[in-house]
Amino acid sequence: MEDNRKRGRDEGERDTTDDVGESSSRARRGATDSYEVGESSRVNTEPPTSALSSMNISQSTVQSDLLEVIRRPDNGGIHGIPIQLFVNHFPVTFNNSSIIFKYNVDLKPDEQSKLANYGSSAKISKENIREEGPKYNFKINSVEDVELSQLDGYLKGNFLPNPRNILHGLDLVMKENLTKHMISFRRGFYSRELDDFGRGLIASRGFQHSLKPTKQGLVVCVDYSVLSSQKPVSVLEYLEKILQVNFNKIDPLNSTDREKVEKALKDLEVKVIHRQTDQNYKIAGVTLYPSNDLKFKIKKKNQSKEVRLIDYYMETYKEIEYKNLPCLDVSRNSNNYIPIEFCVLAERQRYLKEYLQHSVRKMKNIAMPDPLERKELICKAVEAKNGPHGGDIAEHFEITVNTSMTVVTGYVMSPPYLKLGDSQNISIKFLPESEDRLWNFKEKSVLKGMQIKPWKILDFTASEDFGILDMNKFVKNFTDISQRLHIQESRFFDRTTSTMDILTKNEAALISLLSSLKGQNSSSQILICVMKEKDQGYKNLKRICETKVGILTQCCLVHNVSMLKINAKVGGSTMELFDPLPHLEKDNSVMFVGATVYHPGSKNTSCPSIAAMVGTTNWPAANKYAARIRPQAHSKGSIHNFGEICMELVNTYTRLNEVHPAKIVVFRDGVSDTQFDMVLNTELKDLKKVLKSHNCEPMITIVVAQKQHLTRLFHMKVGGELEKKNVLSGTVVDTKIIHPRNFDFYLCSHSGINGTSKPVRYTVLFDENGFSSQDIQKVIYNLCYTCARCTKPVSLVPPVYYAKLAASRGRLYLDSLIESYTAASPALFDQGLFKLHDDLKDCMFFC
Repeated sequence: MEDNRKRGRDEGERDTTDDVGESSSRARRGATDSYEVGESSRVNTEPPTSALSSMNISQSTVQSDLLEVIRRPDNGGIHGIPIQLFVNHFPVTFNNSSIIFKYNVDLKPDEQSKLANYGSSAKISKENIREEGPKYNFKINSVEDVELSQLDGYLKGNFLPNPRNILHGLDLVMKENLTKHMISFRRGFYSRELDDFGRGLIASRGFQHSLKPTKQGLVVCVDYSVLSSQKPVSVLEYLEKILQVNFNKIDPLNSTDREKVEKALKDLEVKVIHRQTDQNYKIAGVTLYPSNDLKFKIKKKNQSKEVRLIDYYMETYKEIEYKNLPCLDVSRNSNNYIPIEFCVLAERQRYLKEYLQHSVRKMKNIAMPDPLERKELICKAVEAKNGPHGGDIAEHFEITVNTSMTVVTGYVMSPPYLKLGDSQNISIKFLPESEDRLWNFKEKSVLKGMQIKPWKILDFTASEDFGILDMNKFVKNFTDISQRLHIQESRFFDRTTSTMDILTKNEAALISLLSSLKGQNSSSQILICVMKEKDQGYKNLKRICETKVGILTQCCLVHNVSMLKINAKVGGSTMELFDPLPHLEKDNSVMFVGATVYHPGSKNTSCPSIAAMVGTTNWPAANKYAARIRPQAHSKGSIHNFGEICMELVNTYTRLNEVHPAKIVVFRDGVSDTQFDMVLNTELKDLKKVLKSHNCEPMITIVVAQKQHLTRLFHMKVGGELEKKNVLSGTVVDTKIIHPRNFDFYLCSHSGINGTSKPVRYTVLFDENGFSSQDIQKVIYNLCYTCARCTKPVSLVPPVYYAKLAASRGRLYLDSLIESYTAASPALFDQGLFKLHDDLKDCMFFC
């Protein structure tokens, strides 16, 4: 660790003075993480687009004990076949001798003006002031003058303070023109022309863009984007045409339709039409009873009186026609019911994925264009009059955008040799030679097929009128696939039938049923749960099986079962890398860790975030993982007790391998560039502290994996089929478009099928293991071939891939628990509710 600190200090640390408000502003040196405007974590808010109010220079002073992001150790890796690529980075030029001035503007009425506030901007007055208005005091305070030469020095690689304030200011300048001509939503700007796909789905085409400091200089990164949303129709039309619920003015909804309506409408916002108001109301649910049966109390002349809801609306507003439909519950603290017919959906709201399938083909045509079409759409947007080049405002600030994409040389790494089984279950050396790097099990088998001890079927289709399971066919198919892959399955044990209702309506009965199916000996037992269709009860089944009962499950539809997942869950191995990982050939105990955090939606302000960590349990194969799941404070970016959770995984590794890991490579997901300092000086320090307290001091490397960026890679060759295809699996770029000083690179490890592939940006924050660019790139790419669920390289390095799966499982637990508690209940933060059963905590139940 001392060597790492020393490297940062020796490379140009500076402590300068911040003269806020003076003609020359020089910021003290703050955290050295980079900042990419518009590409921050979801827990951070976007900067305003109407004023340069966020251009605060960091006031933090240099701390000698703070860890800093390491610099690139070399000039990049040179391996594989060179390839010329277009990248959607457009160079930005600016006058480096210019100064940006920031002001605070204060506008107040004269003290003698007798005006009262009416809302946020309106005023009311007793006198007519239209002819001679009141006097106002207009005050401007100079806050700071920011020299663009600071940004120029930073881009040239000088070790200067991160010019986050300048990037913020320039970003606001670039966006100001767009806000006047397009719909602004989060990071994107969209056309006011809408595509209507029917069933309430509408979409607007546009783009997202952000300013990035790169090795070639400042660039604006522009990517094509589509904003889909719910059409603002009346709730009655929503029920009829989108949910396809049958209703009329006479009959009430049956319980199934009422639950369907509540599920679809919950958390959506509506406007009312029976009275004048601009307020939006958030739907908490629908009433159990129809409007005709609802009563509430009102106070008149200090007396409380109970009235029927339909009588109240008749006297106050107008008659309710659909008296047998439930009302929308928009309550916060007290009952507030609004008849469905008086509500209209508010604009720009989510469209339920369950109903997206009806328009998915139409949506794919515009939302997922092939690489050639996407490239053309991006270039067209950049060249447009009101495009992301900033318009007249940018020109006034002497900012110019080059409308040509950046050309860069990348390399295509060769795939690794794999170790599989042949038709005789003998280990063979295999190379995925197809262009897409896919392979199958024709005349091959999994490397290690575990014995599946008495496997049982829990059949949820038996009581349905259709989709009944053909038991003989299902068992034969299961057995045939097992034998072909050399997965040893014992004789079929038994079949139990149940209804889907037990998953959602009777937890005690479900626990009793699952406990009886588990039996006494469950070391390799798995329960095959066959369902007619996807069901909301799935989350309850997984939570109870994995935290209460301790039985492995594999859910599937009638004609679909994944033997690769089953084999991985019971401890088998799909494949291994044939050759040792680069730079780690001579090591006998290396552990890979993946960590991520799932945050609730932006409208959810009380539920816990879910932290998940996974760690390898074997070496040198490094293809089996254990997981840990924890709830933590809402929207908390750092993982609470990072070291403690990781230590649990280290203890598992030590117990199974009888040795402490000598090296640990941690892959951190879900953090932005602005959170690099948090990873280093909160999570890493906590990890080192806990490890040391357990007499375990491995060499540690920290790598951040990011997909929440806008960078895309395109084939440069013009004409032919290649231009329409995605870049090849193994394409890596570590020059020109990377950070000016950080140790980062872009890797597209998978072969994209639909739309345009997005590479993953990997940044090495801390490295005690001395990886070169070439070594760490090859390690990550080779690991992408070891995912147990599929026969192709995955898009994310498996430690992150599996950590995200574990976090998704934690989200299922949370969604299940919310039905028993409330979204704001403190009980949801109880770690005991998310603690894995002892029988499952060391296996890949999440796979």
